[in-house]
Amino acid sequence: MSEKIYEAADRAGALLSSLTCDFAEIRLSSSLSSGIALSGDNTDSVTSGESVAGSIRVLVKGAWGFVTFNDFSLLEKNVKRAVTAASVINAKEKVVLDRRNPVRENFSMNMGRDFRHISMEEKFALIEGYNRILKKPDKIKTTRAIYRESASLYAYLNSEGSRLVYDRGYCGISLTAIAKDGSLIQPFHDSVSGYGGYEVAENREDIAESVVKTSVDMLSARPVEGGTYKVILDPKLSGVFIHEAFGHLSEADFIYENPKMKEMMVLGRKFGPESLNVVDSGNMPELSGYIPFDDEGVMPEKTMLIEDGVLSGRLHSRETSQKMGEEPTGNGRAINVMR
Repeated sequence: MSEKIYEAADRAGALLSSLTCDFAEIRLSSSLSSGIALSGDNTDSVTSGESVAGSIRVLVKGAWGFVTFNDFSLLEKNVKRAVTAASVINAKEKVVLDRRNPVRENFSMNMGRDFRHISMEEKFALIEGYNRILKKPDKIKTTRAIYRESASLYAYLNSEGSRLVYDRGYCGISLTAIAKDGSLIQPFHDSVSGYGGYEVAENREDIAESVVKTSVDMLSARPVEGGTYKVILDPKLSGVFIHEAFGHLSEADFIYENPKMKEMMVLGRKFGPESLNVVDSGNMPELSGYIPFDDEGVMPEKTMLIEDGVLSGRLHSRETSQKMGEEPTGNGRAINVMR
């Protein structure tokens, strides 16, 4: 897997240095992934596969050309296609990017136990054990137990001379139990996943026990009457709430394209009590949002979005930072290497 992508990265670097355009970048990815899904007494799926993918983005006279591919041998051909696509566009609004100094660095995520060296039989036994815990109570009528893993090598190169490589492993489990008593049905789900090795999924019997207990206990839970209450929020849900209610509002491309949002999201505006602080950071290796560099080759940084109740920052790509006259924050993110 690594030989394919390193050879392609060498060719990509040479191609980028020969282009005459405003800017160009190439992203490459090679991955090995496996998964096991169990439902009740049934095995829904056992999957394993390898994939390669890439994309080329070229900026010519303020217009983007974008090409995706899944064959590294066609790299040269696809670079030409991207240049051609950008060259025929007459963009009404010219794209201008914030310029960065080139960065050349390799990153790797530590795996305590490399799941690539563990048999599928052992992985199946692990998730089957969790599923047995889920099925144990009589009131549990349906279960779902899933194991997933992915090892990928990701390379980013651009015409500024940057070459960044990230070797990472991601592993986790997802457990669901559905309890039933008469016509009353109560599902509950929990999961754990993150960058790392097999140790992320091992020794998680406590999660399976908790899923079962919560699902069954909710059958006898009293309905909550409408009203105003003081509540204690689960930290994970707190993160989800702030992400949905405010995080998306902080995305600079959304703000730039929406006049009403521009009026509302003015830096320096009071947004809450002095105790309210909201931070975005990609520099936490122990969390699933960790990125050593974003999908535009910019290093992430700690960005205060709200500080002491005051709106103090937003999430920028190279393009939005240039448009709004602010510094990039390392938040130029793609859905995947091909999108």
